[in-house]
Amino acid sequence: MVLLASACLFIYILFKTQFSSSTEVYEQPVEYAEALHPSASVPEYLNDIKLWNKVIAVLMLISFGFPILQFFLMDTYDSSAWGY
Repeated sequence: MVLLASACLFIYILFKTQFSSSTEVYEQPVEYAEALHPSASVPEYLNDIKLWNKVIAVLMLISFGFPILQFFLMDTYDSSAWGY
């Protein structure tokens, strides 16, 4: 029922916005948030994408490297025959 009600409201809002005769345009300037403690300058390496690519590569190697490496290092055993 909640899903049906939300779908009906969605369709209602679509029709109301599409077929409304008001063409109000709000000409207000965009206001951006200001930092509580603004910094004078940010180090250049923090704005460089090379550092963050290296960080992601190291984190992926740590998280996915060992489980993938286990496939090659672990001993595997054959399955037993049926009924034995």
